[in-house]
Amino acid sequence: MHQIMRGFFIVSLGTILLASAMNCAVFDARNRRLTNRLDEIIAPESTAARAALAPVIVPVGTASLTLDLILIHPFSTIPDCAVDAHEIIWENPRGGTVRQIFFFIPKVIATPIFFVGDFLLRSMLNVD
Repeated sequence: MHQIMRGFFIVSLGTILLASAMNCAVFDARNRRLTNRLDEIIAPESTAARAALAPVIVPVGTASLTLDLILIHPFSTIPDCAVDAHEIIWENPRGGTVRQIFFFIPKVIATPIFFVGDFLLRSMLNVD
């Protein structure tokens, strides 16, 4: 029974990871700003020009994809994360003044936790 549950867990985890990878933020062209700009600037028409530029373009393209993945896309999600945290935690409070005073400290504590979670989600997955 233990082996069956372990196998089920491994298959489930693999399925979740595969589904997440399909929705990876880097696969969406809107999230590759530097690489898209590089493609616009360096677009040789002839096959000979492409072959001649390949030794330069491959490392430059790899570096641009890496920068898009590690720096540019995650930092571009910060304003959206701030808006989400404000809308979900702080906007449209319910209840009276005493209730809002009671929930102030929990909201202050929850805001950075929610922001970091939203940042990680938006940085890794394609969330609009």
